[in-house]
Amino acid sequence: MSLSDAAARFRKINAEKAQETPSTEPLDPAEARALRSRMLGVLLRDARLDSGYTEQDIANYLGVSVDDILAWEYGYGTPSLPLLEVLAYFLKIPVSHFWGTETLQQQQMERAIDADEYITVRTRMIGLMIRTRRESLGISVDELAQKLDIPTDELLYYEQGYYQIPMALLTEIANILDVSISYFLDANSRVGEFFELLETMKLFAKMDSEVRDFVSVPSNEPYIRLAMVLAKMPTESLRELAEGLLDITL
Repeated sequence: MSLSDAAARFRKINAEKAQETPSTEPLDPAEARALRSRMLGVLLRDARLDSGYTEQDIANYLGVSVDDILAWEYGYGTPSLPLLEVLAYFLKIPVSHFWGTETLQQQQMERAIDADEYITVRTRMIGLMIRTRRESLGISVDELAQKLDIPTDELLYYEQGYYQIPMALLTEIANILDVSISYFLDANSRVGEFFELLETMKLFAKMDSEVRDFVSVPSNEPYIRLAMVLAKMPTESLRELAEGLLDITL
């Protein structure tokens, strides 16, 4: 039974139980546990293969036997929650992955892009950004080529998107054009959104633990939005608001 089949069957059982409607098939707790075991087994195997580890690697880290790992992956048993937590930490994935219904491979397929097409488009975009920035600074193509110590024709090929620009050269171009390398980063495609999400997660991880805990609670969203509005208000408006609140409380 595939993961999608097991997930569909398990959702059907849960839906029937929640709605308390008669089922054409009797609800069997043993069958439900077996389905959970198979689903978890598929997710365990998928996570291990995605990380590049062998059954022996995982067994050594968890302090169990290879037979235990094989039994879990084939749905003949399930590890405890503490074992799953340690395994998730080791594989650098959320522990909630193990009670989901989507494999890492499926998630990667959903994020998949045409690499050749992406590289072609981005190469042209970067070239255009260089030319636009260069012209805005009043630097001729010959002047920039001379500063880079490369032929003018080569720079023109870069600006027209015919050649990919080596990273070391792009860094030098950015310095001459007085921009950071992030100026050239993709910000609009799925790739750019993915990078932005990673950067946001890094910033979130650096926050004070109390702030992270507060932000992580969905019911606190109205307070966060209020803080966002207040942060954009002029100082004078904030002062008037504070005085108004004092009048109310007094």
